[in-house]
This record gives sequence, structure tokens and C-alpha cells, in this order.
Amino acid sequence: MSTHREEIRFFRIPFALDLMGKSINEVLEQCSAFDATLLSMNELPRVGSDDVFLELFDAKVGFHAYFELQGYQAFSFIGINFVNNVAVECIVSLGRPINPERYSSEYEVLKVFAHSLEGLYHNGRVQQDDQEGRVYTWKKGDNVVSFISYPPEGPADTGVRLGVQIRDTQLHPHGSELEHWYNKAKKRVAKLKF
Repeated sequence: MSTHREEIRFFRIPFALDLMGKSINEVLEQCSAFDATLLSMNELPRVGSDDVFLELFDAKVGFHAYFELQGYQAFSFIGINFVNNVAVECIVSLGRPINPERYSSEYEVLKVFAHSLEGLYHNGRVQQDDQEGRVYTWKKGDNVVSFISYPPEGPADTGVRLGVQIRDTQLHPHGSELEHWYNKAKKRVAKLKF
């Protein structure tokens, strides 16, 4: 009797970087193993009566996938946003870790991201690190990769919100601001003590 285990396909940052600048059809094709779908207008994020999404982007592809960085793995929601049929950003909303006994705190997750991304790109900047949240960003060519964490929004919130943002600074509607914020940040991730 043979046992067949389906191999998990992980979504990783280099794959997200490769998707930047691709068309909707190319992204859907490359993400077909994740069952990626073009989201309808009813599925796009809205704030009050304003459609914030449509102010910046004209399409979104979304799907759930297992995300991995080093030993950290989490079941996450991936959203890829488009301007003029071109992918300009990928937002990974990190879900609960698959191995929570090892990554039971935001600090343990942060250490993995900081060490791994600093080891890859050597240019991490601390854009925010206070009680309102953390934003650490690395630059790779025309892309910025950010690790973000925000505290609970209130007593009903279940915990810290963690995410990864991959953005093309040449194609993104706020690309020049992203470059400016990165360049303005003087504190370096390499100098942080973990």
C-alpha cells in the first residue's frame, strides 16, 4: 500500500518579485497552481462609501497560499494589484504560522524576516518602529520589499497583523514616495540587535 502526499507549493518573495510588471493574464497563468482568480468589484476592499482601491488600482488578483521564508510558514492571503493591466504590488497578509510553537510571537517572526531579508539584500531600512507598528524595508532593483506589523486595533482584535509588501517603484502610483520614504530612513536593519 502506497501513501501519496500532495506536495505543498509555497509562495515566496522571489516569485512575487518576478510577478511585478506582468500582465493580469501572465499573473493568472503563473499563479494557476494557487487557484488565483481575478476578483470582482464586489470583492475589492472598500472603506465607508469611498472605493479606496479604485483610486489607485484597476484590478486585483487574489488567492490563499502557503507562504514561506526560511523556516517560517503560514497560510496567507495574497493580493496582487494592477495599474493599466500591469502588476505593481503584491500584498501578503500573513496568516497563522503552520508551526506556532516556534513562531508564537511577533518578535520571533520579525527576527526571521530581518535576518533573512538583510542577508539577501544587505540594505534594510527601519521606516517605523514604535507602538503604532513596525515597517522594515529592503530595496532590490526597482522593487521594495517591506515587512510590516501592526498592533491589535482594539480589544476585539485577535492579535498583531503581519504582512509583506512587494512593490515596483517605477510602476506603482506612489512609487516616487516609496523611494523617498526608503531613502529618508536613516536607521538600518543591520544595526538592530536581535
